[in-house]
Amino acid sequence: MNNGQRKAIRDHVKSLIGVVVGAEKFTFKKAKLETGTPAICIYLEQGDQEGLEDNAILTIRVMAPDEVDVDDLLDGFGDSVQRLIEEASVSAAPYQYLTEQGFEYDRDSTEAWTALDIRYEVNY
Repeated sequence: MNNGQRKAIRDHVKSLIGVVVGAEKFTFKKAKLETGTPAICIYLEQGDQEGLEDNAILTIRVMAPDEVDVDDLLDGFGDSVQRLIEEASVSAAPYQYLTEQGFEYDRDSTEAWTALDIRYEVNY
């Protein structure tokens, strides 16, 4: 049963990365950017239950308008997010552990934005 845990995880991660300057933060997956401001989206994609534990894939999507060196811009935000998550203590977190699983760039030619998806396995 969820008991608000998924929301607590999203909100906790948002509070961890709240100090990242220059991007709006959302606890859901945005379909597109409405403004020229970069965005960071925190959301759970899928999950399963093993015994008494729940596991899920947490994705942090950094989105920015297409421009020269957009990958460099995304990497800068992504590096900040990764550092903040790695440095955070799990003792006050609503999860037992958060482990980075990988990343992927997503390019949408019709909407003129690019994203960097950083995926974590979360156990709670």
